[in-house]
Amino acid sequence: MKQGVAVSISAGNSGPSSETITIPGCSQHGFTVGATDHNDEAIADFSSRGQTSDGRIKPDISAPGTNIMAPEANTNGYTAKSGTSMAAPYIAGTFALIKQENPDIGPEEKFEAVLETAIDLNEESYVQGEGRVNITAALEYALDYEDSEETEQTEQETGTVDEQPTENGDETQVEEDREAEQDQDSRDAPEEEQSGSSEVENNLQKTIWERVRQILQNFFS
Repeated sequence: MKQGVAVSISAGNSGPSSETITIPGCSQHGFTVGATDHNDEAIADFSSRGQTSDGRIKPDISAPGTNIMAPEANTNGYTAKSGTSMAAPYIAGTFALIKQENPDIGPEEKFEAVLETAIDLNEESYVQGEGRVNITAALEYALDYEDSEETEQTEQETGTVDEQPTENGDETQVEEDREAEQDQDSRDAPEEEQSGSSEVENNLQKTIWERVRQILQNFFS
């Protein structure tokens, strides 16, 4: 996986005892595959089980591995074989199909597509991994993964473009509010000053008229 290649590895045929997955099935960076029975509804008895010696969950996934028809070595015919060595190529072929559908997808995304769409066989994780592979769903997941990335990228680009006007718009609004407040203060200030001046003038006029009244009263008394 570190080299950008998704590696499919047989879990081994030492089941049904637990902790029977050894090298290379215990690899941290490989995709370990267990085998299902002839009905593909349960894990085959011979399929090795986890955990690994250091406590990790293996296998990662399960695939058909019982009575699998395949070309027979050194002949022109076919033969039926059972074993996790028949299941591992099933996953390798799934990776190849995913790559064909989405050439830009990496090994981690391939693993994700297979794991997220697996069919749960109601076994313990150290027996079935995430379950039995579902190729059709995995391919759809890989395609959706590409679409979701493009959508996310588009939204980010759109958001980046939209953020600036929004931010500027907020600054403009704040500035407009500030100016409006200052204008209001400017309008209110003369009124307050005028109101104060009017009060002083009225008091002065009252004082003058009071003084005039006293003078007239004294004059005619």
